[in-house]
Amino acid sequence: MRYVPHLEHRLQIRRIPRELPERVYRNAEERFYDLMTDHEVAIMHVRYRRKLREIMVAYDRHADRVELVTIHPLQPGQKRARVESGRWERL
Repeated sequence: MRYVPHLEHRLQIRRIPRELPERVYRNAEERFYDLMTDHEVAIMHVRYRRKLREIMVAYDRHADRVELVTIHPLQPGQKRARVESGRWERL
């Protein structure tokens, strides 16, 4: 499992615990394919800043590794909007 520099930066600026992206990836409640970014997306409910939030991690699977690309909490309705628009397809 590899964290790309963009993800490392997001962890710092959003003050997200370093272990959270891998935990979301491994224990995802839902997975999607993002047609716009060409990344797969893992989503899990997590307590973040004292609230239960859906956190998404975008990632790429390669033959020999998984690269975690970015992480962020989803806004209410954001997942539904991306699915309904056709941007995200369920895996």
